[in-house]
Amino acid sequence: MEMQVSLDDGKTWTVVKSNVRVAYNDIFIPGEDENGSLYINLSVGGILTDVWVTRRSHGDHNIGTKCQFVDDIVDELVENNA
Repeated sequence: MEMQVSLDDGKTWTVVKSNVRVAYNDIFIPGEDENGSLYINLSVGGILTDVWVTRRSHGDHNIGTKCQFVDDIVDELVENNA
């Protein structure tokens, strides 16, 4: 399996030999007083997502994590579109 990434809307692609990380910062987090961040970690094995918030009394706090393997993502997409 090979992972590629494009930073120009798919005009060119580069093979990635390690993880790719993407951060969405200053996003609304339901039930929290402060905005937080969504981190997406892509690897050849799958996708790991984390939601983090900063709480004044406790510092940074992970309030949610989800992991999906590539095979499971493909299976789910094929089943949902059959």
